[in-house]
Amino acid sequence: TFNTVAGTLEPFPVGGVMGAMDFLKDVHGRLLEYWILVFILCISAAIGLGQRSLWAGVLTFLGIIAGIAALIGTGAFFGRLGYRGRLRKLRKKLLSPDPRIRCEAAGGLGELWHRGQEPIDDLEGLLDDPDEKVRFQAALSLANFREDGAAGAGELAKRVGTTDHALRLQAVDALGKMGEGAREALPELLEVLCDRNWPDRWQAAAAIVFLRPEGHDAVSALVSVLEEEDGYTAEWAAKALGVITPAATDAVPALVKAVADKGRDVRGAAMESLGAMGEKAIPAVGVLTGALGDKDSWIRGMAASALGNIGRAAAEAVPRLRSMAADPDEWVRETAGKALARIEG
Repeated sequence: TFNTVAGTLEPFPVGGVMGAMDFLKDVHGRLLEYWILVFILCISAAIGLGQRSLWAGVLTFLGIIAGIAALIGTGAFFGRLGYRGRLRKLRKKLLSPDPRIRCEAAGGLGELWHRGQEPIDDLEGLLDDPDEKVRFQAALSLANFREDGAAGAGELAKRVGTTDHALRLQAVDALGKMGEGAREALPELLEVLCDRNWPDRWQAAAAIVFLRPEGHDAVSALVSVLEEEDGYTAEWAAKALGVITPAATDAVPALVKAVADKGRDVRGAAMESLGAMGEKAIPAVGVLTGALGDKDSWIRGMAASALGNIGRAAAEAVPRLRSMAADPDEWVRETAGKALARIEG
């Protein structure tokens, strides 16, 4: 979150005003604009009443709006000017014969992730740099651009197999940021699932979730992780099985078993994935119905949600779902009601 805010506010100070406004609008939608207008209207009305003139209030309102528009325009202009200046400096560093300076420039370009295509083009050019550290930094920076920076996935995939633990984690994390654009790195990430270091395993499983693999190449490896482990790695493996397209129906037995005998977070992830498979998860209806009676309210709610996503094929759970209208937890009651509507609708 800090990086997102810091990146949004760059360049500072004048362009940062607009960046801050954009960030707040992202968080609060359009409400911020409306409240500002209401505030301006109240000030204008107060001035108009003080002057005992409607026209004084109207002119004040228009003056304030014009002032804000001028401030916004000035902020946008200087923000753009600051960006162009910084981009020129970074591009100059890219021409340096010193790989350390080029590496620094690659990192700086990654901080301009909110500025569009130009930094991406420069970073993609660095993927052919003769120095491997520069290439790696360029790939890491491209990951800040999410799917638009997918050209760096191949370079990151090379680092997934490195014996340097820190570099590997950086590469795996960056591939996860790229999401579906980094699917070419799936084989390398699947190999990490067999690594002896559990942080590497669960990071790889988490990255696979964001890659949203197509085809079932990843299913057997993820099922093995789910069956043999618990905790973070098994939780992310269960989540990954739910995003594979087409639905990984051959993983249903392992997910059903996870719902029955794994830890809380893994059970929740397994139920979420079963629900995502819809009617293809019919074999899970029994264990999900049983989970409606769990002492943990979160588990009960997740089970109800999964049954609702399975739809009419989960009809046998209807009596239990109806009885949940008396559940002491409000969220569970609401979730059960929505599940009933989907099953009976």
